[in-house]
Amino acid sequence: MEHNSVRIKFSQQQSFRSAADAARVLLDAIQNHDKVVIDCDEITSVDMSFIQILISAHKYARDANKVIGLKNPAGGALLECLHAAGILDAVISGDQVAQLWKNGVDA
Repeated sequence: MEHNSVRIKFSQQQSFRSAADAARVLLDAIQNHDKVVIDCDEITSVDMSFIQILISAHKYARDANKVIGLKNPAGGALLECLHAAGILDAVISGDQVAQLWKNGVDA
């Protein structure tokens, strides 16, 4: 186990077509690092599959006592998709997922 952080950068379109790759990258990062910082600043288009992957990665990391979060608070296409889905302030399994979208994490 590496005891450091890693930054994962996603760009362009993140949709069901790239979902498996995004999930693999995040799972690998969580398994091999104590802290995962996700950079979504250059994403141009997002669908709910990517949002679901981020939520699942957040839960997986939390359950493994790891830290995961966005580099910057959600903006652009990611924020638009979150608003459209109505989940910005959602509470899932007693966990405030809203913190994932609203707080940036240092690398």
